[in-house]
Amino acid sequence: MRSQWTHRDGWTVSVFAYPLRGDTTPQRMRAEYLAEVKEDGTKLLVQDSAIPAPFGGYRFIREAVDDEGERVEALDYFIEDDANADVHQLMMVVGRDELEEAEATLENLNRQRPLDRRQGTGAVGDGSLLVLPWESGWSEHRTDLLA
Repeated sequence: MRSQWTHRDGWTVSVFAYPLRGDTTPQRMRAEYLAEVKEDGTKLLVQDSAIPAPFGGYRFIREAVDDEGERVEALDYFIEDDANADVHQLMMVVGRDELEEAEATLENLNRQRPLDRRQGTGAVGDGSLLVLPWESGWSEHRTDLLA
């Protein structure tokens, strides 16, 4: 895990980075994710490439069950970072009634002012391919949990 961010509304986004090595491509990662979901019997509610411009990638929304046995929705956005030859996953779990608002919050990331990673405010990539800036309601609370 690269970092975790918390929104003022209480949602947490976990950010993971996956280097593309050898014959690994974003398309292969997507196929492996789908195979894993199918094997687990997870119900996918959405699977498409509706990633906020200017980013490319794919997203999934799936049903999940939280620690208290309640049904929740898990949002997985996979963002292709061609410049750094990797893929970044943003994962957020929200209540069923929060899905639309939480998803809109993630989709509005591209409208935020880019901030530099070296200032400790970027979420993804050196020079901030994607950011969760303070003024958008997000604050970083854990960084580089696993190298």
